[in-house]
Amino acid sequence: MVFGYNMRKSYDYILLGTIFLQLIIFEFLGLGKYLTWLCVGMILIRLLLTKLENRSMTIFGIPGVLLLALYCMSSFIGENAKLSTMKSNFLMQLYPLLYAIYFYVLAKEKNGVIENVMDKSCWIFNGVLLANFLVIFKQITDPYSINAHITSLKMDYYPDTISGLFAYASTHVLCLYIIFVILYNFSFVKKIKNKRFRLVFYSYNILVIIISCIISLYNDNKVFFFLLPIILLFYLYADPKKNIGKLIAKTLIVFLVGLVILVIACNVSGGVKDFVYARFVTIFKYVRKAFVAGNSISGSGERVALVVYALKNPDTWILGEGFSHAGLYQAKIHGFKHFGQSSLGAFLILGGVWYTIVITGLYTKIFINLIGGKIKSVISIGAILVFAFLMIYTQTFTRTNIMTALVLIMLAFGMRQRQFYGVKYQENIHEKD
Repeated sequence: MVFGYNMRKSYDYILLGTIFLQLIIFEFLGLGKYLTWLCVGMILIRLLLTKLENRSMTIFGIPGVLLLALYCMSSFIGENAKLSTMKSNFLMQLYPLLYAIYFYVLAKEKNGVIENVMDKSCWIFNGVLLANFLVIFKQITDPYSINAHITSLKMDYYPDTISGLFAYASTHVLCLYIIFVILYNFSFVKKIKNKRFRLVFYSYNILVIIISCIISLYNDNKVFFFLLPIILLFYLYADPKKNIGKLIAKTLIVFLVGLVILVIACNVSGGVKDFVYARFVTIFKYVRKAFVAGNSISGSGERVALVVYALKNPDTWILGEGFSHAGLYQAKIHGFKHFGQSSLGAFLILGGVWYTIVITGLYTKIFINLIGGKIKSVISIGAILVFAFLMIYTQTFTRTNIMTALVLIMLAFGMRQRQFYGVKYQENIHEKD
C-alpha cells in the first residue's frame, strides 16, 4: 500500500472537503471547471495508489468494458464523426463517474471516513442550507441583486436562476441538496438523546420542508413537489422493522385524503384552483403534449418529448447516432432547442438504448453499495425509479455537482441503514458484494 492508513484518511478528508466546496460555493464563483480538474486529479491519484481486492472492483469490469465498447462503436459509425465532439462527450461523462467511483471505493475500504463525515457534519450541512435560504430570499425580493457567475448562456427566465449559492441556473442542484438535508436531518434526529432538543430539531426540519416548498414556488421548481415525496417514500421503506404492506396502505390513505382536501379547496376557492392549475396541472399537460408535439414543443416539455422522439428513432435501438456526431448539450439537435437538458433523451439518441441501460445499471450498483442494508431489493427498485426520473429531469450523469448531490442523498440513506444494523453489519454486507 503506497498510502499509509493515516495519510490516506487525511487525504480523503481533504478531497471530500474540496468536492463539497466545489458544490456549495466554487461553482457559484465560476471556478467549478478548475475544481473539477483538481478533484479528478486527486481522485485518480487516490485510485492509482490504492489497492482493493479484485472482487471489489468487479463492479467496473464487465460494465466498464461494455460501456467503452458501446461508446466507441457508436462514435465511429456513420459519417461526419468529429473526434473533438467524441472527446468532449467522453470527458463530460467520465468526470461524474470518477466522483461516484471514488465514493464507492471509500465505502468498500470501510475506513470510517464516510461515517465520520456524515455523523459530525450536521451543522455544516444545515448551515450551508440556511445560508442559501438567506441568499435566495434576497434573490426573490431583489431580483438580479445576487447572481452566480454565468459560465453558459444567460437565462431569459429569471426564476430559473434563483438557486442560492449553487451554480448559475442550478435549481435542480438546489432541489437535490435540500432533499439531502431533509433526509439527513430525519436520520440525525434519532441520534439526539435529549427529548426536548430532539423535538426542537424535528420541528426545525419540518420548517425546512415548508420553506423549501415556498422557495420552489418562486423558482418554479415544480419537480421538487414530486421528487421529495417519492424519495421520502423509499426512505420510509428503508426501515426493515416496518411492514412494507402497511406503509403502502398508509401512504395511499394519506395520498387519497390529501387529494380529497385539495379537490375541496379548489372548489371552494378560485385562487387555490388557479394556483394548483398554474403550478401542477400544467405539468401533465406538458407531458401529454410532448407525446404528440415532438420537436415542435419548447421549454420543460422538451424533456419528455426528447425521450419519446428517441424511442421512435430506429437508431436508438441499435447503437444510437453516436457521441461523435453531436454534443450532449448542443442546441437544436433534431429541432430541439434545449437538446441537452435531459440526460435520458440525449443518451438514448446519441448512445442508444443499450448504452443507456448499461450506464444506468452501473450507477445503480454503485449507489446501492453506498446505501447498504438488508432490504436492498426494495431500495434498488426505488433507486432505479429515482435515477430514471432524474435522467428525464436534468443532466444527471454529465454534471459533477448533480452527481455530488445525488451521492449525498444515497449517503443519507446509508446513514439511516447504519442506525438499524450498525457499522459492523454494513461492513459484512459490503464484503459479500
